[in-house]
Amino acid sequence: MRKLILSRKKIKASALFYALTVALLMSIFMSAVIFLADINGFHFSNLELREQLLLNAHSGINILRASNDNPTSELDLFGDANDYVKLTKKQWGLFEVGVSKAYVGDYQLTRSAQFGYTPLDRTIAIYLADNNKPLSLSGHTFVKGTVYLPKAGVSRAYIEGQSFIGKQLIEGNIQQSNKILPEINKSLVQYNLNRLDGIQNNIPIEEWPDTLTRSFSGESAILYSDEPIIIDQKYKGNIIIGSDSKVTVSNQAQLEDVLIYAPEIEIQDRFNGNLQLFASRSIQIGQQCHLSYPSAVCLLANTSPAPFIRISQRAIIDGIVLVYQVNKNKEDPLLSIEQDALLKGQVYVDGALELKGSVYGNVICSKFLLRTPSSIYENHLLNATIDYSKLSPHYVGSGLLASQSEKKIVKWLD
Repeated sequence: MRKLILSRKKIKASALFYALTVALLMSIFMSAVIFLADINGFHFSNLELREQLLLNAHSGINILRASNDNPTSELDLFGDANDYVKLTKKQWGLFEVGVSKAYVGDYQLTRSAQFGYTPLDRTIAIYLADNNKPLSLSGHTFVKGTVYLPKAGVSRAYIEGQSFIGKQLIEGNIQQSNKILPEINKSLVQYNLNRLDGIQNNIPIEEWPDTLTRSFSGESAILYSDEPIIIDQKYKGNIIIGSDSKVTVSNQAQLEDVLIYAPEIEIQDRFNGNLQLFASRSIQIGQQCHLSYPSAVCLLANTSPAPFIRISQRAIIDGIVLVYQVNKNKEDPLLSIEQDALLKGQVYVDGALELKGSVYGNVICSKFLLRTPSSIYENHLLNATIDYSKLSPHYVGSGLLASQSEKKIVKWLD
């Protein structure tokens, strides 16, 4: 009997132990479930907040894109004293940069974008000023698109033993041009001329880092020297490089979104990067270079002897090439696009264009120039290509001309 009682007590104690163990496990499990629910709720709440901030920041970018001035303002988007955006916009070379900083309570998010303009008429292949001379074509020259030509029109020519090869001279409509080129955006030119005239350095040359990334939401980093500069560093973003004499960009350099100002600029063979160049005397783009979209190569000519841009063989430029005469009494500047070189975008030459390569986009120029071992010809093209149809339909250029189309986002910036 005593043994039976002891056995029953052991069974009760064991059952109680198991019950307590199960209760403890259930308690741990329920605590874990509640904890995970809290974590998921917090994560979901953060995702919702980030999405709200991102939408607000994009709204600010759209406000900046629609405005023609350069506002620095803080806006209450919905009048609820909760969703704010702080907006800033500035000129960045031939383009604009807008920064939208969104606030919700104590949280914030910033987005930056580069703005440009769609071409007024992307079907235009050539606008050649009327200097009373026809456009003469020879060899394997191909022109596709609407062309604005002098009253003298277009003709075949026999140059260097080559006559025109093709079924028709122009694959597109022919219109008559004026004696002067379409008006350029002078305020845009003047802004960059002022940069060329002088940049105040804020980082001494002996402190230039090997690697530098600068956000567009802050002040520009300005690297400037009164001596010649060789760039072989890795620079990205809101950075301006300048020299009083010459800047040479090594093919070891890694540059993205950077501006360069100097009287003379040289890009070494096989460089790859995205940048905007502004010079007063000369720009030389080496062989097999690739300046990726949206790059700009700009000669703001105000010096003599004859200023020039030379784009060497097999170089590719995605963006804009601009030649502008500040002083019309000087010798005409020259843009030379050598054999197998390719420009995808816009070409504006207030001077002479020697085209031996290809342009996928449109060309505006005062005159064409063709230099051969035997002679120099004006308004002649030999084995050249100008084809608007090969330019991407999504291409967005600069506010280069006084009359512009719709402003769009060129790219999102870090």
